[in-house]
Amino acid sequence: MKKIANKYGRSRRANFVVELPLVLWVAFVLLLFPMISLVSMSYRAIIVFFATRDAAYQAAKARTYTQAVTVANTAVNNALQNNPGISVSSKSTKIVTKAISGGIPTYSSSTLTTVDTTSNLYFLQETVQATVNATFPVPLAPSSYPISFSYEVYAENPQGLIH
Repeated sequence: MKKIANKYGRSRRANFVVELPLVLWVAFVLLLFPMISLVSMSYRAIIVFFATRDAAYQAAKARTYTQAVTVANTAVNNALQNNPGISVSSKSTKIVTKAISGGIPTYSSSTLTTVDTTSNLYFLQETVQATVNATFPVPLAPSSYPISFSYEVYAENPQGLIH
């Protein structure tokens, strides 16, 4: 087998050996590490979504609106307490009233004065705004990302939404 050489008499395979560390550095530092950072932030965002969803489900089962707010806040806090890198900036629980005939829904952050289950549907909406941080900062990837999730669930006890 004949060796392929350049004009100086050196093998072309030596170029690959010399360039390999630079290629690996580019592959790992410029591509892989930022992707790992983004994946860790995505994982944390999914945790916030499921915390929001679970809080909405638990709030929808509460007997009163005040109890729903307390249960939802507790559910979010319990779900996110052991997850470093997630900081919650705000949580809110609202009553959403939707007319069965259609139209624009109304939102209320306090108890309702009346409930008419023959013409309206009542939902509880849980909204969580948070910031997710990367596991480790990488120069070409964002180190934190603000997110907001809302989840609506049918209120199982509409009569409890009255003050």
